[in-house]
Amino acid sequence: MKRFLYILPTNFEHVGINIKVQGQLQFLAQHYKTSLIYIRFKRQSLFLSKLLATYIFELKAIGASLCHDIIYVRYNPKSLFVNIWLILLSYIKPVYIEHNTIMQTELHFLNRFFESNIHQFILRCLQVSHCHHIAVNEQLKHHLVEKKLSSVIYAQNGFLKSPTDMSIIEPPIINQLKTFKQAFSHIAIFCGNGYPWHGCNDIIKLIQEHPTIGLIVVGPYSNFNTNQCLQFKFLSANTLNYVIEQCDFAFSTFRWDMLNITDGSPLKSRHYLCHGCPIIVNYHDCATDFRSLKPYIIDYRQLKDQSIPTMLTLNYNKQQLSELACNALSWKQYFTRFLPELSVK
Repeated sequence: MKRFLYILPTNFEHVGINIKVQGQLQFLAQHYKTSLIYIRFKRQSLFLSKLLATYIFELKAIGASLCHDIIYVRYNPKSLFVNIWLILLSYIKPVYIEHNTIMQTELHFLNRFFESNIHQFILRCLQVSHCHHIAVNEQLKHHLVEKKLSSVIYAQNGFLKSPTDMSIIEPPIINQLKTFKQAFSHIAIFCGNGYPWHGCNDIIKLIQEHPTIGLIVVGPYSNFNTNQCLQFKFLSANTLNYVIEQCDFAFSTFRWDMLNITDGSPLKSRHYLCHGCPIIVNYHDCATDFRSLKPYIIDYRQLKDQSIPTMLTLNYNKQQLSELACNALSWKQYFTRFLPELSVK
């Protein structure tokens, strides 16, 4: 059995990244002997502790890459030494780099210009590598090709649905959600981590035009001046599953236009769909590649003010939608697009 190394140049505190990586590894473990290396620090750690953890991570990643057959890394320009090393390593073994966003645009928006310069340097180095680049949407693929990277493959994000364990959900959350649902005819949900392009304020304004709809907001937001919102600053993955399953529909990322992004396959949209929630998006979601899922994805760019009324008339079964989404958006669909030994099985 081949040895597969997954390099994650961040920590595991972000719930979305945790869900994604664990889902990927669970599938890969069926076909390879897998190893994961990630940065071991907490968000509240001291700067020197984070710096030390990063150096240890880079040394471990470089060392482990020597004794594995296949290398897979989530791209992060800050991992300078790992990136340079993998460029060299790509001449003797397969190296796959997962790209999740148009990095330069995002870094400029956040005024992280030093990191942007590092990113530009790495891109120039990657032009002469033998790395394979995985783009999670078509727009990102075209961008990477324009940057003169070779072997760019489009493979949209997948998702692995985890079962909801009711025994560990806190009763106050269950009661709070039950009381909130009783006040409205329909419940929607939005999850974000505070970035402006997630569009939380725009979604709230849109919901306020429909007073019979309640909105659950999960994330570090504040200053809600409406009784239509119920907020949870943070939910565990298991509790989030439960909350999504109690909702009638969901909003995915809503202001990617701030970054000039028109295509996407964000994990949150897959999370919603796989737990039985149709979604309203403000971009082209790659899940519409699957004809079975297209009726459950409403594009606000096309319907505008009719998006929510159209959603409310949608006739669907949550269990059936969940099954359709889990089948179409499996990690098997993702990895078989670029791992040759899997595509023939």
